Amino acid sequence: MARSPRQKRCAPELPLRSGVDRMAKILLVEDVKIISMVIQDRIEGMGHAVCGTAATGQEAIEQAEAKQPDVVIMDITLKGKMDGIEAASRIRERYGIPVIYLTAYDDEETRKRAMATDPVAYLVKVFEDIDLQSAIEKALRKGKERPPGEVRSLADDSPETHSSQDVSDDTVRATSLTETQR
Repeated sequence: MARSPRQKRCAPELPLRSGVDRMAKILLVEDVKIISMVIQDRIEGMGHAVCGTAATGQEAIEQAEAKQPDVVIMDITLKGKMDGIEAASRIRERYGIPVIYLTAYDDEETRKRAMATDPVAYLVKVFEDIDLQSAIEKALRKGKERPPGEVRSLADDSPETHSSQDVSDDTVRATSLTETQR
C-alpha cells in the first residue's frame, strides 16, 4: 500500500493479529485538528481507514449514522455542549458501534463515567500504536459477534487490558474496566 508523505512519518504498518483479517472503517472524534491529523496518520499507518472525522458530539452522532463505521475512536473533551462520553453513549444505544476512548483525562470520575458506556478500551494520550491496534482488533471481533446495528448490553464482554504502565509525561496507560474496578 502506497503511503502519502504524511503517512511516511508514522510507525510502520502493524500486521493485523488475532484472526482479524480486514481493515476497519473508523470514525475519529477529536476536536483539536492537529491531534486529529496525527491520530489519523497513525490509524492509516496501521492499515485502517478513517471514514469520517468529527469535532463535536453532535457531529459524531451524525457521522456515525451516515458512515456506519466499524469502530468509533472518541476523545472525551469536545467542542460544543455534548462531551465524548455522552456522544459515545448515544452512538452505542442507537447504532451498537464499538467505542474506543482516546483521551488525556485519567481521573477516576471521568474514567467511571466513560466505562459505564461499555467501551472496548480506554486509552490515555500519549499512546502506543500497538495498544490502539489491539483495541481496534478487539472492536472488530466484538463487531463480528452480533449483526451490525444490534445494540449491546452493558453486561456483555468487559473491555480487556492492553497494557498497564506507570503514567508519566512520556508514557501512556491503556486501562480497562477490570483495572478501574480494583
